Amino acid sequence: MILGAVPGLLVVGAVLGATPSPTAPVQAPEPTSVGPGTEGFIWTFLVVAAVVLLLLNMVGRLRRMERRRVQDEQAEDQRRRDSGGGGPQNPVGGSGGGAP
Repeated sequence: MILGAVPGLLVVGAVLGATPSPTAPVQAPEPTSVGPGTEGFIWTFLVVAAVVLLLLNMVGRLRRMERRRVQDEQAEDQRRRDSGGGGPQNPVGGSGGGAP
């Protein structure tokens, strides 16, 4: 078993240990001639569109929450008025009318 793996290891070592032959230096492109291209524009547009949709959704949910809060407060005030108690108290005391 072990003897069968030795030739394979020698081949792998020879391939990994081989030194590459020198090649001509690669010229880097001019920074002004390289851009994101059409693919970059499309991805940027998709990300911006997703953010706008998320913001619109969030604004709608916030408005809906505020509307529900106001409706709940109005319903609670109506329940208090209907039950006859819990209305605003006169801070001075007494009923506010009549002789002492």
